[in-house]
Amino acid sequence: MSAIDALYMFDEHNTPLLEHVYVNRPPPSSILLPLYLAHADPRPPLLYLPNTNPPTLLYSIIQDQLLFLCPSSADTDPLAILSFLHRLTDVLEDYLGSPLLASKIEANYDVVAQLLSEMVDGGIIANTEPNALRDVVDAPNLLKSLLGGVGLPSTTPSSLTPSSTSAFGLGAGRASPRLGPSPASTQAASPVPWRRANVRHTSNEMYVDIVETLQVTLSPSGRPLAAMANGTIAFTAKVSGVPDLLLQLGCAGGIQNTVSLPVFHPCVRLNQWKARPGELSFVPPDGRFVLAGYEVDLLGPSALESFSTEKSARNTAPRLNIPATVSVHPSLGPTGSDFELLFLCPSSADTDPLAILSFLHRLTDVLEDYLGSPLLASKIEANYDVVAQLLSEMVDGGIIANTEPNALRDVVDAPNLLKSLLGGVGLPSTTPSSLTPSSTSAFGLGAGRASPRLGPSPASTQAASPVPWRRANVRHTSNEMYVDIVETLQVTLSPSGRPLAAMANGTIAFTAKVSGVPDLLLQLGCAGGIQNTVSLPVFHPCVRLNQWKARPGELSFVPPDGRFVLAGYEVDLLGPSALESFSTEKSARNTAPRLNIPATVSVHPSLGPTGSDFEVKLLLNPRFTGKSSAFSQSSAAKASLARAAASTGTTAAPAIEEMLIHIPLPATVKNVVDIRVARGLGDAGYAPGDRAIEWRISSREVTTLMAQDRGGGIGVTATLRGTVVGQDDASADDALDGGGPVSFSTSTYDYDDSDTLAQPSLPAPSSSSTRAPQPDSDAKIKLANKVLMPSCATVSFSVKGWLPSGIKVESLNVDQRRSKGLGSGVTPYKGVKYLCVSRQGVECRC
Repeated sequence: MSAIDALYMFDEHNTPLLEHVYVNRPPPSSILLPLYLAHADPRPPLLYLPNTNPPTLLYSIIQDQLLFLCPSSADTDPLAILSFLHRLTDVLEDYLGSPLLASKIEANYDVVAQLLSEMVDGGIIANTEPNALRDVVDAPNLLKSLLGGVGLPSTTPSSLTPSSTSAFGLGAGRASPRLGPSPASTQAASPVPWRRANVRHTSNEMYVDIVETLQVTLSPSGRPLAAMANGTIAFTAKVSGVPDLLLQLGCAGGIQNTVSLPVFHPCVRLNQWKARPGELSFVPPDGRFVLAGYEVDLLGPSALESFSTEKSARNTAPRLNIPATVSVHPSLGPTGSDFELLFLCPSSADTDPLAILSFLHRLTDVLEDYLGSPLLASKIEANYDVVAQLLSEMVDGGIIANTEPNALRDVVDAPNLLKSLLGGVGLPSTTPSSLTPSSTSAFGLGAGRASPRLGPSPASTQAASPVPWRRANVRHTSNEMYVDIVETLQVTLSPSGRPLAAMANGTIAFTAKVSGVPDLLLQLGCAGGIQNTVSLPVFHPCVRLNQWKARPGELSFVPPDGRFVLAGYEVDLLGPSALESFSTEKSARNTAPRLNIPATVSVHPSLGPTGSDFEVKLLLNPRFTGKSSAFSQSSAAKASLARAAASTGTTAAPAIEEMLIHIPLPATVKNVVDIRVARGLGDAGYAPGDRAIEWRISSREVTTLMAQDRGGGIGVTATLRGTVVGQDDASADDALDGGGPVSFSTSTYDYDDSDTLAQPSLPAPSSSSTRAPQPDSDAKIKLANKVLMPSCATVSFSVKGWLPSGIKVESLNVDQRRSKGLGSGVTPYKGVKYLCVSRQGVECRC
């Protein structure tokens, strides 16, 4: 079976230069090239094309703007074919000179065709040695062509034939052309496959060039984390006859302890290298070639030991003597969002993918619990010993074992700067148990770093906790419990405002700072009953599932110490009867579900004489003004008290936080001109070429708008208007004003509907006629502008003190009979917060 089906060459314009076929009916270049170009840059060197006949592996390389494609339908080592393509480009450069150009291929098509026939025989890679190819394929020669063109013999006496040295490898120049006849017709083949026969040189020379590429990674402190050198030994042999050479390499620590992963030219005798490392015995090809390659770890095998926490090990850290180093001092923002860590986890076993993904998320939570948020590379490097211990405890022999932060705290100490300093000066780092601060886990929901423990590792001083997810002997000065319920809103509205879908995904976060082993009972409730409201609930392992099944809404559990996710759920806000409301019957339409959400938006496209204007209306629910029902209606104090209430946001007076209206635009929109907030407040941001308009309303502006509510349950309306310009509209140049980004900050003002709107889509009136446009012309313009209109808008906001599902905490109690170590008469402080979040969750279509 053949290894290579065909070889195709293309120039920089993807025009075919050469097609060399080795088997019958391979996939043509007209099919392979579009399939190759369909992949985005950078294109991989190996593509699998299952839809070709037969299914084909397509190998590719690019050399000097020439594209080489090599299809193969056989089961062949991919590296062998890729290596052949690289050898082919080296041979072509040896024959035609560097760089490879399309004009050289076209001018020497006969030479290239002969080379391809010699290098591949029936699809099998045969001969890729430049010296051997020189014996059977003549290099192109301008003088030889001229002599043959005028009828003169092109041969010269052998004494006048110049030496032909191969310039193969490492960018050497083109070899000196031979004027004599083809060696294949005048001499016997060389007994050495990689060397020409009867080599003669006037001056015998040998050169060795060793080139090493350095790759070093330094920590922020300048400590080397990785240091590799990749070396190449290039050899140039211009020696007559068949020389047998011996090259001896050496270094301070010994070649066998320094060089790793060596690779050699076929001329090297491997047995001699294995018996005496550093000794290269070989018969060289004629000319320049790559003799060997290798890799060196500059840090040595003891590099890992230097990362130990022991002082003696740290003193043995390797030192690098490199010419120059560079240091970067980044200016971190408040969240460090510009820096990300990548976690890769390979698995060759048949395992549930969700289990491994869940483990990776738990790992990041544990690392944030130990090292603090955000996770930075510098924190990992500074606490390598802690991270290594955590990984060993969390995974045992490839099996996920322990991912509970509380249980990990019992066996792995958190990093502690004060403890390290005390140990560094020879003082005991432990403190009396009465002075040891509480170490509460900040696990889950982005909580801050826990307080470090100064005392000894609990694993060495106390028995393991009987509860797997809770630390043993927990003690707190103040006993507190907090419940945070966060719901994410997803609502889709029809153009008429009718809800098509409405879902809320809830998370119950619990913070327990209670001494001993408390047994808690949390009672949830809502208007329609928990069992009829909540669907797809998920729970922390501490929850007793049987009690939830017997009495839905009742959560009985022994909590971990600190913050954790107690449960999650989903709520269909439309209810099971939502589909019935879509019936055509009048009685069914009257039962359509109503959503009492904080804000909705509607889009009104194709306005104005030419249909190029649009309007976006925002409606704020008066319930979310941040004012309680007992709020005084005194006009003098109305605005200031509304702001104060909005900033707190309670269950009695929920308040809307900062709001963002996102308006996507079609790709055919070139610009939006005359964009303004016609009624209300906010900043509308847009730059020519953007694919969306963003209308931002701050918390203070939301409060000001809510203060304008006059009662009646109608709410407050804000309006944004704009005019779209298409790609082919000539008036767009006037609207761009230089094409720079624009931002429109507006304030409240009266809008008169009788004002003349901008009409960029209208054609300029003819100088020879003053007639008004025909009605059919206006209709065509409106139809053309219709495709430029926005088709939807989304609203993002957050509301404190309100949940769309109506779920609330009825009670939170401590079961004194089941609890241990809490103490009699101790009543923990309890707090509950509700938060609704919409991240482009409310969408209105038009």
